[in-house]
Amino acid sequence: MGRLIIKATILLVIGAATVTAATVTVSSRKILLDGAEFTVRGVNYSPVPVNYDWQYVWADAPSIYNADLPLIKAMGANTIRTYHERNISKAFLDAAYVNGLYVIVGWTEELWDKDFSSSAARSVYVGRFGDFVNLWKDHPAVLMWCFGNEVEEHTVSKQGWYLLLEEAAQKAHSLDPGHPVTTSNQENTEIGENALSADDASLAALDVWGVNIYRGEGFTNLFTEMSTKTAKPFFVSEFGCDAYDSSAQSEDAANQDSYLRNQLSEISSNLTSAGGICGGCAVFEWCDEWWKGASVPLDKSMLGTGGVYGPGYHDTAADWTNTSYSWDSGMNEEWWGMVAVKAGSYERVPRLAYYSVRDIWNPGYSALGSNASAASRIFEGEIKSYPNPFAVTKEPARIEFTVNGTPGISVMIFDLRGDKIIQLDDIIELGSGKMAVNWFGKDEDGNFVTSGLYICRIRAQTGSRDEVKYRKIAVFR
Repeated sequence: MGRLIIKATILLVIGAATVTAATVTVSSRKILLDGAEFTVRGVNYSPVPVNYDWQYVWADAPSIYNADLPLIKAMGANTIRTYHERNISKAFLDAAYVNGLYVIVGWTEELWDKDFSSSAARSVYVGRFGDFVNLWKDHPAVLMWCFGNEVEEHTVSKQGWYLLLEEAAQKAHSLDPGHPVTTSNQENTEIGENALSADDASLAALDVWGVNIYRGEGFTNLFTEMSTKTAKPFFVSEFGCDAYDSSAQSEDAANQDSYLRNQLSEISSNLTSAGGICGGCAVFEWCDEWWKGASVPLDKSMLGTGGVYGPGYHDTAADWTNTSYSWDSGMNEEWWGMVAVKAGSYERVPRLAYYSVRDIWNPGYSALGSNASAASRIFEGEIKSYPNPFAVTKEPARIEFTVNGTPGISVMIFDLRGDKIIQLDDIIELGSGKMAVNWFGKDEDGNFVTSGLYICRIRAQTGSRDEVKYRKIAVFR
C-alpha cells in the first residue's frame, strides 16, 4: 500500500478568480489533501424534486443546489457524494468549490444487472468512464472518482464486475493520476474475499473502498472487519436512518436523530485522525426523495417507481425490513433526508438530525457534541412573506421571521440562477425575537425587477451557530 498519486498544478478560472487545484494523495489508510490528512465529512446528494423520478437532471436547476450547498456547508460538511454522471456540470462543480465543498464524483451509467465477463463489454464502459474523467479531472472541486454503487449486489457476474472495476481504475489513473478512485459496496462482504477477486491485491488500482452500511444504531464489528480485510483507506459511503415510523404511521424525526448521533459518534471514535482506520463518512442522505418508495408495504417490485400514487406522493409504506433498527424495522425509502422537502415549494425543512450533525461537525462544538433540540436553534418557525405574490410598483413584500437571542442577521434576495439581486439592511425589531424587513422589488441599482420567482435568504449567526432559511417570493408587474 502507500501508492502515491501525483497531481500536476492546475489553474482554473471560476468567475473572475483563478484557483489552483489541490493535490489529492493516498498513503496507507489515509486520504491526504495537499499533504494534510483529509477526513471526509460528507452527505450523499441527490436532490430530486417532488413529482420527478431518479432521471431528473438537477444539474440543470441551479436554484436547487445554490440553495442546498450553503446549508450543507453550514452543517460542517466538507464533501458531497453524487451518484449519476449526468448531474455533473461546470456550474455545479463551481458552486461546490465556491461553497468550500469537495465532490466524490459518482459514475454509474446504469451498471446494475449487466454482464461484464467479456473484455469487449468491459472496454465499452472503461472508454465511457475515461471520457468522463478526462472531462472533469482538472476541476478543483473533485476529490475522488466513485465508480459504481452497490454493483456487486446487482450484477450477472461478480467476477466480471471486479475485473471492470480494476480496469476502470487503471484507466482513470492513466488519464488523471491526481485523484483517487473508489467504489461503494453494499455492506462489505466482498472486500477481501479472494474467490471473487475483490481483495486488495487483485484490485491494486482501486485506491479507496467505500462501504454502504445499515446496521442500525451502530456498526457492530465493522471496523474490526475492515482492519483485517483491507489495508487500503476506506470510508462509510452510506449510513443513516429514515425519519418515518412505519408501525406508528407517523414521522419520527427524534429517532432518526438519535440513531444518526450514535452512528456518527462511533465513526468519530474510529477515524484515522483519532488513531483508527476509517477515512470518514457520507451520511445518507441530504433530502427526502419522493420517487423512491412503494405504496404497498414490503413490495420491493415497486421500489423506485414512486409507488401507486407516483412521485408526487410521500409514500409511508415500509419498503423493506431491517431488524437492526430496533425502534422500527420497516425501512421507508422516501424519508431518509436530514431535510424534508415541501411539496410545491422551494423550501427545504431541516430535521433534528441536521442540527445534530452540525453539533458534531461544527468546530465550535465537542466531537461528541450536545444533543440538538428546538430550543438550541436560532430560528423559530419559518420565514413568512406577504403579500405573495406582490406587485412591485404598488407595495413592498413584508418579510417576517423570529429568532432566539441576538444573532447577527443578513437578508438577501437572489434570482433563480443564484445571482444576488439586493441585500436588505433595514431590519425592523418587533420585540420578543420577531423581526421584519421590507423588499420594494428593486435591485441594488434601484431598478424594479422583472416578473418571476425570487429567493429570500436569511442568515443568522452567533458565536457558535450559523443557520440559513429560505423563502420563495413571486413578483409581478
